[in-house]
Amino acid sequence: MSPARSNNMLELAQSPDTQQAYHRRCKQLAKAAVCDIARLTGQHIEAVELTPTLFVDYVIGKKGRYRANSWRVIRRSVIYALERAALRGNQAFANEIATASSTQRSPDARPARPIWSVTSKQRSSRA
Repeated sequence: MSPARSNNMLELAQSPDTQQAYHRRCKQLAKAAVCDIARLTGQHIEAVELTPTLFVDYVIGKKGRYRANSWRVIRRSVIYALERAALRGNQAFANEIATASSTQRSPDARPARPIWSVTSKQRSSRA
């Protein structure tokens, strides 16, 4: 099924099985993002606050590691999960998600210098 546009968000037109698969994949990606960010910043996992923007930057930063078909599924999973969260969240959260989601849709999406791309040498020179 193809998604229909409504108010700059996608209407949820996927089957329940597809929605579950998207949700499951996005949870896996979010967990990996939190673990990687915690490891690279030296924070405890519970201390990492994964914002929609940080999550999208993390996923886009990993884009080159996926084949085209896998990337389409990952991108769609993230967009689905962010838009579901925006429907449940407050207006400020929804605005951040809409911005992050539009970044994720871009075929040429590149993250702003993500924190996980900082090398250990650069981290030690900042201290």
